Amino acid sequence: AEYFRKGYDATRQCWVLAKAPAVKVDFDVATQSLSLAIPQKGLVKMPENVEWDYGTEAFRMNYNANANSGRYNTSAFGSADLKANIGRWVVSSSATASTGDGGSNEATINMFTATRAIRSLSADLA
Repeated sequence: AEYFRKGYDATRQCWVLAKAPAVKVDFDVATQSLSLAIPQKGLVKMPENVEWDYGTEAFRMNYNANANSGRYNTSAFGSADLKANIGRWVVSSSATASTGDGGSNEATINMFTATRAIRSLSADLA
């Protein structure tokens, strides 16, 4: 955008946001968080020539499992985060399961969402 033009570094081929007027950039190493303060004048009202890319149909799962066997009991725990792109829909889910001696079995779906972009409204249907 025009507002950031002076902040372009041709050598590194990147924009140095902090060179724009009244822009503050702060990275906190301890929390690994980036804070940006950009004046409204530096924000574009509507992105130009935006194509709605729904991505490639895909399925991704992150999982964690562990088990423990001790002198007096045995237990197991597992969790999974699922994400799938199916057509124009994005489905996300998070679930956990645990078991232990004495028949204490538990399974929980912590979160399940399905969203779809609606171009005419510039919004997501959830």
